[in-house]
Amino acid sequence: MGKMTFMLDDDKQRQRHESADLIVGCDGAFSSVRRAMVKLIRFNYSQQYIEHGYIELNIPPNESGDYAMEVNYLHIWPRSSFMMIALPNLDHSFTVTLSIACGL
Repeated sequence: MGKMTFMLDDDKQRQRHESADLIVGCDGAFSSVRRAMVKLIRFNYSQQYIEHGYIELNIPPNESGDYAMEVNYLHIWPRSSFMMIALPNLDHSFTVTLSIACGL
């Protein structure tokens, strides 16, 4: 398999071309890398959706600026079709991940 050429935007708003033997695109569900690659001849592509979704929420610090919940506990709330996990941040907020089984 030959090298693949791709275009990068540098920090000065200019574009440059680079080549590589392997390109790994980790830019999410609406990947610009994948969108460019599916236009190639003989590119083998498949996509499969996971059976759950998630959303990130935030619990801000309380009125005195401290953590709203105990910082040294593991905060996990499992339920039948969803689960919520809260992790503390240095700014005294919590990042909360809500995972929902969609049953696709």
